[in-house]
Amino acid sequence: MTAEEGETVEGLASEATVSSEGMSYPDLIVARLTARGLDFDRSCQYKDHGDCWLCHTLDPWNRVLHPVSLELIETQPATLAIRSLSTDRRQYSDEDELYDAAFVFCWLPKAHPCVQSITLEGVRMVLFYRPAFTLALSLGQSLNVQHLALRAEGDTPVSEEELSEGLAGLHNLKSLDLSSLTISASLSRPVADLLRRNASRVTAVTFSGNRMSQNTVNRIFRALQLCRALGELSICRNNLSRGCMNSLARLVRLTKSLRKLTLSQSVQDIANLTAISEALKVNTSLTELRLSEIEEGQYRCFFEALTVNETLKHLELTSCNISGGNAESLAEALEKNRGLRDLELTYCHIDDSSAEALARGLEKNSALETIDLKRNHVSVRAVNAFCRMLRKNSTLKKALFCDVEGTEQER
Repeated sequence: MTAEEGETVEGLASEATVSSEGMSYPDLIVARLTARGLDFDRSCQYKDHGDCWLCHTLDPWNRVLHPVSLELIETQPATLAIRSLSTDRRQYSDEDELYDAAFVFCWLPKAHPCVQSITLEGVRMVLFYRPAFTLALSLGQSLNVQHLALRAEGDTPVSEEELSEGLAGLHNLKSLDLSSLTISASLSRPVADLLRRNASRVTAVTFSGNRMSQNTVNRIFRALQLCRALGELSICRNNLSRGCMNSLARLVRLTKSLRKLTLSQSVQDIANLTAISEALKVNTSLTELRLSEIEEGQYRCFFEALTVNETLKHLELTSCNISGGNAESLAEALEKNRGLRDLELTYCHIDDSSAEALARGLEKNSALETIDLKRNHVSVRAVNAFCRMLRKNSTLKKALFCDVEGTEQER
């Protein structure tokens, strides 16, 4: 062990846990774990996706990690991940158990390039509660962590300073998921720096329930605009103002690699989607778009973009208001659209009249293969409208309904 490693892990132990015999506590941990079958001397064999010996000796490492709800797993050939387990947190009578796991958690990513992913889940993650800086130590000295997911809870105590320190050490990042983790103005700077530093590599990003201010959102969106390899972006449970949506629309126009975009519980008013609608008219990369819980406003501008865009293949609208005039606007778009293959409209307040309008629009459609109308208030009347439509439409393969109202005779 190096002096740096000793100093790093020594911070995990209290004065009471340090040996009185002159041996440092990290050395005691190594000796104790070596006796349990862990090998800290053998080098990692990962190179160009070659198989490392660690992939074949997971059990002894997991016997150390499992008590703190962590596990080391092989996610694909030659690639390992550390992730939290869905087990209830328990009290500890032996602190050595906790410090042993913390040591292994810190040591593995900096000694083994084959460890490429870290996923920590909220309240069940013990290391969020005890020495939280173990996360900073693990990330900051990691050799090849490419995927990071931190899914906290509202009351999960995470030090911004320590997390910022950890993020600063990531140089090979490909995917980032920060969920239910508050991102303040001060934390947004290292997050934005992380994205800029890895702009040529990042392919998937998720921000969910981060309580971000609009300035914070814009700072992160500006950094995302530099990520030209970005293929998937999810913004969930973060309120986006019209200004933020303008920044997002610019990202949609500029990022030629973006294939999947999810905006869930983040857009309160459909009017804020105007900029995105205009971007869709010129975008030639986006194939999947998911929107949810947009209750207010008219969708005409958004649906007009579908008459021009031929790249989008999957559109999902969940808990959106697609009734009355909005259903008519969507029907008009479906008449002309030549790109969509799958359309999901669950919990969208669609009634019989709205369903009939959609059926009329599909009579001239020659692209859509699946339409999902489950969890809407419709009767046999709506189903009959679709049956009549199918006499003219030879492309649609599935029309999904559930809880359809009707008498036994009507059925």
